[in-house]
Amino acid sequence: MVHLLRVSRYLLRYKGRLALGMIFSILIAGFLGGSLGAVYPFLQALLDKEGAKSILGFLDKLPRVFAPWKPSLVNFVGNYLLADRFKALIYLCGFLLVMVFLRGLCDFAQRYFTGYVTTRSIMDIRNDLYGNLIALPLGFYTDTGVGRAMGRFTEDVSHISRGMRAVFTNALKEPLNLLVAISVVFYINWKLAVVSFITLPLVGFLIRNLGRKIRVRSRKALTSWSKLVSILQETFAGIRVIKAFSMEPRERGRFQDENRNFFHQNMRIVKADAIVSPVTEFLTLIGVIMCILLGGYYVINAGMPTEQFFTFYIALALALDALKKLSRLPPRLQESIAGAERVFKFMDERAEVMEVPGATALEPLKSSIRFVGVSFDYDRGEKVLEDVNLEVNRAEMVALVGLSGAGKTTLVNLIPRFYHPTSGHIEIDGQDTSKVTLSSLRRQIGIVTQEVILFNDSVANNIAYGKPDATRAEIVRAARSANADDFIQELPQGYDTVIGERGATLSGGERQRLALARAIVKDPAILILDEATSELDSESEHLIQEALSRFVRGRTTIIIAHRLSTVTRADRILVLDEGRIQATGTHKELLNTSPLYRRLYETQFSLALES
Repeated sequence: MVHLLRVSRYLLRYKGRLALGMIFSILIAGFLGGSLGAVYPFLQALLDKEGAKSILGFLDKLPRVFAPWKPSLVNFVGNYLLADRFKALIYLCGFLLVMVFLRGLCDFAQRYFTGYVTTRSIMDIRNDLYGNLIALPLGFYTDTGVGRAMGRFTEDVSHISRGMRAVFTNALKEPLNLLVAISVVFYINWKLAVVSFITLPLVGFLIRNLGRKIRVRSRKALTSWSKLVSILQETFAGIRVIKAFSMEPRERGRFQDENRNFFHQNMRIVKADAIVSPVTEFLTLIGVIMCILLGGYYVINAGMPTEQFFTFYIALALALDALKKLSRLPPRLQESIAGAERVFKFMDERAEVMEVPGATALEPLKSSIRFVGVSFDYDRGEKVLEDVNLEVNRAEMVALVGLSGAGKTTLVNLIPRFYHPTSGHIEIDGQDTSKVTLSSLRRQIGIVTQEVILFNDSVANNIAYGKPDATRAEIVRAARSANADDFIQELPQGYDTVIGERGATLSGGERQRLALARAIVKDPAILILDEATSELDSESEHLIQEALSRFVRGRTTIIIAHRLSTVTRADRILVLDEGRIQATGTHKELLNTSPLYRRLYETQFSLALES
């Protein structure tokens, strides 16, 4: 129920259109009542040998609300309907036609306005879900996986959409239609009405239990769908590796197994959903048959007018039709709730790194970056960093080296607050970074990583990604500084060339130079290079190192590199081991003072000689 209330808040943003949908639902029920009101006199005019005389008796029984129109109605019946029995049928048929036409117009309007509200609400839910997901910390995606997050936008939100459409297409108008039809049924003969609806409690019990089962099964189906999307995401991201190792059969089997599981989960829902209509129809038919038998007895033995019985039966059929449509709502509603539970679970995730109230803007770096007693772990119980104390001065180049898993990347990820220290804090110019705005902090930081992420957009837009208002002159200047201008000019549309998803049309060196140009155009005070040249060929590495040597001048730079040849020019080298700074110094100093650094250097030197 809590999740339904949350969904309803989105719907209530569009109160005006929702109100119009409700008004047209009322009008639909009103025109249904008008149509039923014409059925009885229609049958009287058709079946009664005395013509339409009994219609006057019918008019006398109309509720007081119709009193102002009674004289006109009596005059119309006396002058037109009583005079000619066939003419009475023509008028009544015309009246029925108008009622049905107007009801159809109202039905269109009701579906349009409720459709607008539900579709727009789903758009808002997707926007809010995306806005929250994009603000979550990197750890969320590490734990959850990109595929499962994507699954929320597809099947989960679709479940909510289908449920909302079903509910607001029928839940507004069908109860009113049911109320009108039942009112007519009870008005004509309450005893027959009671007999007709005697099986309704059993129908309600059945629908309630099946609805619960559908909700549970929908959750399992959505979980299976998320796994399926995750497999797809992994397959497309790692297609080169899959083909390189000829693992297509294994991945095909993995996908088919999960797809089969998704199929079975959906079939359980289909089975539960499919049984609702036939069982509902069968149980209500029992009531209808009892009604027909009792009604037939009244007509044959108790003098019940035939036209009255037929009117009762038509009204009953309309009531049962409305009831049948309403019986389909609980399954759709339960599916919608299952989707809403999963969507709102992600929407309720809160970023670990949040701005404190009253956070201040960080001024451009003037003095230093300090790590004060910083420790960090990924909630797995083992420390990745432990009691790190470090100061990096402005315009200083510091290199981080160490074995894989020593904590180098984690250390630099704490500076832009991709993660928050488990204990301790980081200061920039003496100001705790947890107390400044994220935008002012990250505006000062440029990052170039080993894994280059480019977007399916033009070269110019990819370079200007960190500074959307950059001019074309600034973009070209940054590209030249990154030694990228030459290959960009050779592309079909130059800087306007769309480079494909993740820059698929470019080589690794070209992608890396675009990433460097993106950092250059931002002109950051702090530059972080995380394995930026570790997987490039010698020529590409030379071009990037040449560009970096110009760009890092006067800039606070932190470099992570496995190739020690790339960090020998650093002002300081920090050796990390098991989350601690084991040694610090220049390249020459560390060769004499740090056994770990010397071992790393000698290993790489011997490998270089062998190659």
